[in-house]
Amino acid sequence: MNFENGTILEIKPSNRNKNIFAVFCDSQVLYLADVSNGKTVKTGVFENIKMFSKPVNMDFYYPYICISEKYGLNASVINIETGKIQKFSREDYHADVSVYSTGFIERDGKILLIHQTQWNRLDITDLESGEILTKRDIKIELTPDKHNKKTGEIIKGKRKSENYLDYFHSSLHISPDGKNFLSNGWVWSPVDNIRCFNVREFFSKYELCSFGIEYANGYNWDRPCTFIDNDTFVIIADDHTKELDEEELKEYEYRQLQFYRLNDITDDKWLKSFKTIKTDIFECDPVYGEVNGELYFDKKLNKLVALNDREAYLVTLEGEITEKIPDIKYDSASDKKEDIFRNAKRWKYSSEHHFFYRFSATENTMKIKEIII
Repeated sequence: MNFENGTILEIKPSNRNKNIFAVFCDSQVLYLADVSNGKTVKTGVFENIKMFSKPVNMDFYYPYICISEKYGLNASVINIETGKIQKFSREDYHADVSVYSTGFIERDGKILLIHQTQWNRLDITDLESGEILTKRDIKIELTPDKHNKKTGEIIKGKRKSENYLDYFHSSLHISPDGKNFLSNGWVWSPVDNIRCFNVREFFSKYELCSFGIEYANGYNWDRPCTFIDNDTFVIIADDHTKELDEEELKEYEYRQLQFYRLNDITDDKWLKSFKTIKTDIFECDPVYGEVNGELYFDKKLNKLVALNDREAYLVTLEGEITEKIPDIKYDSASDKKEDIFRNAKRWKYSSEHHFFYRFSATENTMKIKEIII
């Protein structure tokens, strides 16, 4: 395959055709590569994608491809049928630790892009017209504390806000029907905090339509998480054993798989897990108990696909490992080395096409391992 002089930063298969991959290089050039015949086509140049000290992310939802600076400020979307490129950006407030939030959805026959514009703000754009569909003002006003000189009493000031949520967005997870999504983000001080959104409600209430989920959170946002149907999702929880004293440990059992149904939400806007499973499909950090890796759901297999540093697993919804794939690993060590090319070299899974994939620089080709259904 010929990608001229660029080094490959990220690859992504088309959601429609398992043989067509989008390939983005540090020369700012996007290619379409056909793995069935080895042919490549130069598709576009993304001049605003220029932060190459960190990885880039990419999503391919035909005919659109979105490329974003994972921990940067810029993103672009190309329509590969017309060649039209649209540029997007977000403000720089702790962007270095928050994934640039992007995701495609379909609504009323149109393809829309959910994209982050501020640390606590998502917008939705109609990609055909370029119109932002979620224009609004976000305001916050803090009145100062008052001191009663006679009594010595301090009267606390009040906060007035409009469309304001004190929350840092990060990676997004979209439900299969595109009607709901999760933000795998965080709040001060900092602590991870997954929030749930309904797309229809978002158009009128914006961030304030969201609700949180109940789990033992910590310092591990962007944790493994996936939808398994339009209403149900699962997260991988951290192990908090080392944080507990002897009395607390008597009542604690680490259960790694935690399942949630969006329709179970109560009036207090707090979603509780309806099923938890004790398993060890993900390794936990020996010091902090945090999990690391990727989690997917394959509808045809009706199984979870877990990618961790040991190997890859196919897992039933009851937590039983049915297949181990030892030559497929997540490679979290590349995160510590800050290898900017790790996204392309790291194994991922395509739930649409039922295969693992990565780019091999030594062989200059896509490596694909299909799952037999």
